[in-house]
Amino acid sequence: MSEDLNDSGSLPRPGPLGIVVRLIAAFVLLSVFSSVVAAYPDMVSSTFPSSPLLLFGVALTFYFLPDVLNPGVGRDWGRWPQKAFLLAAGVAAVADVVFYGSFWAPPLGFLLFLLVAFVTGLGGLSFLLSAILALPG
Repeated sequence: MSEDLNDSGSLPRPGPLGIVVRLIAAFVLLSVFSSVVAAYPDMVSSTFPSSPLLLFGVALTFYFLPDVLNPGVGRDWGRWPQKAFLLAAGVAAVADVVFYGSFWAPPLGFLLFLLVAFVTGLGGLSFLLSAILALPG
């Protein structure tokens, strides 16, 4: 056997390129997080956001929600976080129609704001810590 093999289940520490890639990912995610926080009033307003980039960001963060949440809580819930979010979004959309007379209103906007802020903020911090500590994976 070769002596350069790692223990079972372990990965080597990242080299300089891996650290730079993690720092770039952290910068991008934390930049998106700060943009979303700055756009909070627009997201929770009663007018549907006209930015396709925002809707693309919501779709991406929805897709990556389990990948950010599951390791963060130390459990593997599979795709259940997405199902729970869809249920909450459905309830918020119904509340929007009942209380505001429109599909897009503050309850759904606030829920989508929380989704995007949570995934980008936690993901950005995770990449930053991974780069600083040179964690494998």
